[in-house]
Amino acid sequence: MSKPKKKAMPEVTTDGFINVLTGLGDVAKDKRENATLQLDLMNYDALALLYRTQAMAARVVNLPPDNMFREGFEPTVKDDEEAEEELSERCEELCVEEKIVTALKWKRAYGGAVILIGANDGKADLSQPLNEENIKSVDFLTVFDAKEAMPIEWEINPLKKGFAEPTMFELNPHILGNGIAPLQRVHASRFLVFQGELANRRQLTESAQGVARGWADSVYQRIARGIRDYDQTWAGINSLMADFSQSVYKIKGLAAALLSDKDKTIKRRFQMINAGRSIIQATILDAENEEFNRETTTLSGVADVQRENMNHVAAEAGIPTTVLFGISPGGLNATGESDLNIWYDMVRAMQRKEATPPLKRLLKLILLSKEGPTSGKLPDKFGVKFPSLQQQNPKEQAETRQIIAQTDQLYLNMGAASAEDIVNSHFSGKEFNPELDVDLDALEEREAVAGEMREVEAEATKANFEEHGQPTPPKPVAGPPKPKPGA
Repeated sequence: MSKPKKKAMPEVTTDGFINVLTGLGDVAKDKRENATLQLDLMNYDALALLYRTQAMAARVVNLPPDNMFREGFEPTVKDDEEAEEELSERCEELCVEEKIVTALKWKRAYGGAVILIGANDGKADLSQPLNEENIKSVDFLTVFDAKEAMPIEWEINPLKKGFAEPTMFELNPHILGNGIAPLQRVHASRFLVFQGELANRRQLTESAQGVARGWADSVYQRIARGIRDYDQTWAGINSLMADFSQSVYKIKGLAAALLSDKDKTIKRRFQMINAGRSIIQATILDAENEEFNRETTTLSGVADVQRENMNHVAAEAGIPTTVLFGISPGGLNATGESDLNIWYDMVRAMQRKEATPPLKRLLKLILLSKEGPTSGKLPDKFGVKFPSLQQQNPKEQAETRQIIAQTDQLYLNMGAASAEDIVNSHFSGKEFNPELDVDLDALEEREAVAGEMREVEAEATKANFEEHGQPTPPKPVAGPPKPKPGA
């Protein structure tokens, strides 16, 4: 009987450099080569527990949304101050700022959130698309997290707008006192959707964090380990402080005394020593048989380790250390101004990318409503304005206005702006507006009038030349007095 052939071992190949002398790059010798990435998705309960119990984790989630709306926001409607004021009042009635901030926090913590728009379009079936042309009023806004609002249908046609985005949600909210409410199918057009951290379509098809398909990752997915290490480092430091200084008693023959069941005598001796320390602030010892000293734990280098740990957490969270931990920068000439400028730039980017699109859509629906500020007529131009986060003191405000005034004077001398443009731009609103808005139509009209005046002057000069043979010479301008001889 013939023996079975042995299977050939597959050839193992690796890409990269291997140093045969030192072992660098060799899996059997280089410890780095054994480090692999591991996917460990956090479930909804773990995310909720982390946000609820860990102060630093809560700050990571709360700081960006809170700072985005720290100074509020202002709805704008071009050339219609009355509609602008009514729109602002309607936003206050609907608690728009509070709802948007909550949705932004939940999307960071749980990977997603939605705001149900209570738009009365005459349809009782919420699974039907929102009829924007038939909105009577916008009555309420309700926020749901990724666990309560689950995508169940998606746009599958790549040639349509919103490809691979949810078209239908299933609401499964938790109600206090009554448990879980009945399931409700709601069309995606009735929501403002806040998606979590960037993920590709393959990841969205997975059950992210055990929440639901269609939602992305929480910010905790990348930084949970960093927060855990930060907490453990602090716990270790606190343990060192508890054992910072220990009393050490050295007693001759202690081991033999313990073996001979003299533990009661030893305990009584310790009590006498402690009693003496508390009474006369001194330790009484047997000069020949006992010794007492204190051992202190060395803490050098601990502060540096913790500082680097804080920087690591801040880098993972994408928030400057001075902002995340609320500490003042150290070192000579350290003001933290650069950190604040970086942070404000980040917040402005978040305002533009994360807050402005849902706000503008909500404002559009309010303006389209028949009971809205414009009675259902959409203005030509409307939007959202966020006040500056960098507040100037009176001196800085005065210096800024001086620079703006000098710039305005240059534009005025050039003819690029009129005094009316300057007044209307800076002083027509409730507060000083640093931007200069030039009326281009009025500018073209002024240029046309100036051109006509130049033509009239040219015709008058030509007629005067033909009548007298030369144009009327200009009047001499008196110059400076000539110096006297010998002066």
